[in-house]
Amino acid sequence: MSKYLFKCHCPICQEDDIFQWNHSNCGRRFIDEDLYLICEKCNDRTFVLEASFACGKNNHTKPEKPDVYCMISTLGRIGNIPDLNGPTRKKMIDKLKKYIDNK
Repeated sequence: MSKYLFKCHCPICQEDDIFQWNHSNCGRRFIDEDLYLICEKCNDRTFVLEASFACGKNNHTKPEKPDVYCMISTLGRIGNIPDLNGPTRKKMIDKLKKYIDNK
């Protein structure tokens, strides 16, 4: 399964600053097509809706549903997901919708 460097704006604040997200003080995070954030060093796997984010303006807050939709859109624009409107992005959004619908 492909994974992509997790580089986007803060899914909580929604401001324009772009961050390279890391797993605590461990290593860089990558996101896979199933929306799991994976640490490059310890291999921690956390589903994106269950992850906490701290950009300096918030303190380890979990994203709300609309924030995650915006974040997926941002990943397609500025991340290294190769198919902005293709099957990878669609798979990620479908996975997110399914998760939300089951809550």
